[in-house]
Amino acid sequence: MRKMETNNLIFEDYTNAPYFDKLFYYVDEQEPDILNVFKMSELPSKWKVEIIPFEEFKRIMDEEYHGYEDYMAGHADGTNRIIRVLNVEDQIKFTKHKEATIESLQKQLVHEFVHACYDEVVGSKNIIQWFSEGLATYLSHQDREFKDISDTDFNLLLNNFNATHGKGYTPAYLMERYIFENYSEDEIYKLISEPSYLAQKTSSIINESVEWIKEQIGIRTKK
Repeated sequence: MRKMETNNLIFEDYTNAPYFDKLFYYVDEQEPDILNVFKMSELPSKWKVEIIPFEEFKRIMDEEYHGYEDYMAGHADGTNRIIRVLNVEDQIKFTKHKEATIESLQKQLVHEFVHACYDEVVGSKNIIQWFSEGLATYLSHQDREFKDISDTDFNLLLNNFNATHGKGYTPAYLMERYIFENYSEDEIYKLISEPSYLAQKTSSIINESVEWIKEQIGIRTKK
């Protein structure tokens, strides 16, 4: 088992991934920019990052969480401060991510680090999942193409994100992109740090982002 530490994370690899160093140094480089969004210089205490085999990952998801689905390849456990991800090979073999690469795994690790930061700011019990997933997808540059989201089941997206079976990531990402391209830094941090304020603003965010996305699609179609 290889082990390395950044200022905020303890990496442990249980799969002998030959690209372990690439994962480690990529996340290490991204940490300051992500922390800056959350107005932190470092996490209050280090989180562990475990690269684990599929069977162990599936067991944890089945036994401790809402169950495993084939789009799942990583998660952040705020209670125990642990990030767990599958290596590239197991993602390709066992999940729907048949085109997984070292680059996609690097971004996934940053995605989970964003979850860790958000958890530290608001606490596990106060996390608003659609916002958390959109935020993590946007900040990790797991970019999605613009698409009309007006037919999205927003009630499901907002109240039971897991029930979207992975289809909620695109609308959540696009809504988050709208926020970051149109709101001030202070307003964004208020949405991040005050769940009650986010809940108050959610209806406006949905309506505004749906129209903004349509405008962006129109602009790109004309080019």
